[in-house]
Amino acid sequence: YVGGSIAPVENLNIGVKYFYGIKTNHIAPGEYTDMGIDYTLPDELGGLVNLEKLKLHHNAFRSLPSSFGKLHKLNYLDVDYTNIKTVPVEMGSCKKLLFFNARHSYIDEDSIKEIKYILPKDCVKLFPQTCNCNS
Repeated sequence: YVGGSIAPVENLNIGVKYFYGIKTNHIAPGEYTDMGIDYTLPDELGGLVNLEKLKLHHNAFRSLPSSFGKLHKLNYLDVDYTNIKTVPVEMGSCKKLLFFNARHSYIDEDSIKEIKYILPKDCVKLFPQTCNCNS
């Protein structure tokens, strides 16, 4: 439900190109919070079909909704300082994605290989520095 509407939103085919304002639980630089709370992003974000730039950094959510696969115009995704561990396989449909930042996240080396396979080859992908990201 978005904006107090009483019916579920299936497709937000509106002109929104940039989205910066979601906060689930702020994470300060250098601080990870994993208190067993499963903060989730609304599936309706995938309905922002004209979205090009999405900044979700410094939040405590653990995953991205599979509906993000509908964001075909998305070219920039920042999930730095979040608790995510991977991206949904549906994001393989985001062929225009040029930049993916997850430097300070819970992504491990196995997930990095999977994400590299899912996201476009020419997309700049930033992962945690503790990982061997060159493989």
